Amino acid sequence: MRTTLGALAVSALLAACSSDNAGNGKTCLDPNNVRLVFTVDFNSSTKDGNCSGIDRFKWAEDTPGATMFFVGWVHIDSMLQDPAVNNSLGASTPNQIVMYDDGTNGDEVAGDHVFTVSFVIPRGTPATGVVFRIGYKFTWGARGAPWATTEEWPGNSRILEVVDVNGDGFVYRHEVFGDEATNKDVANLNLDGTGTITWATDLHGCGPEARENTYDFKTCSCGAFQTPRGVEPLKVACPP
Repeated sequence: MRTTLGALAVSALLAACSSDNAGNGKTCLDPNNVRLVFTVDFNSSTKDGNCSGIDRFKWAEDTPGATMFFVGWVHIDSMLQDPAVNNSLGASTPNQIVMYDDGTNGDEVAGDHVFTVSFVIPRGTPATGVVFRIGYKFTWGARGAPWATTEEWPGNSRILEVVDVNGDGFVYRHEVFGDEATNKDVANLNLDGTGTITWATDLHGCGPEARENTYDFKTCSCGAFQTPRGVEPLKVACPP
């Protein structure tokens, strides 16, 4: 089912619009839907969630012509279940939803080996915890290829609660391909963890791994919330 934000959450969103905007063709953040954005760093020099060098091809193979894909699904733990949302995320089928590194479709810098994809997802009701929870991962291969030799790692997934924590109109996750030490669920290799994560686990002190947080892979520390610059948040006409 799909739900809308509660009255308090709607008021908080609309507060971003000043009173003189109302009824004058101005826009406010969409109270019902949010822009969900993923970027994944595929540079060989990037560090993982342990601040160690990344092994991009521990599981995946670098085949000729390979590119980055996103595959997601509505998680079994999600209080909101919607087949349309599940299908839009890829319905657990690998190597179908291409990510971009060409300066289009929300990608900020062409050719920097940071790939981007975005979706429109219902906000649910964050104040009561009734939000979408999703599982996902990245694959490196050819369109239509199977899981084997293309996925970051087998038998696990990344997890995310679709909650706009900083109120910028985005739910944004920046990842590193093949990272086994951040929001990887079942067999997590973070040195400060217990080998698995829950929806509330905070491995870095930057907020739960399963939400957008402030962990900065470049500095291996908590930084500031980042807002995607290649795509706009969802807007609607401000109410009168």
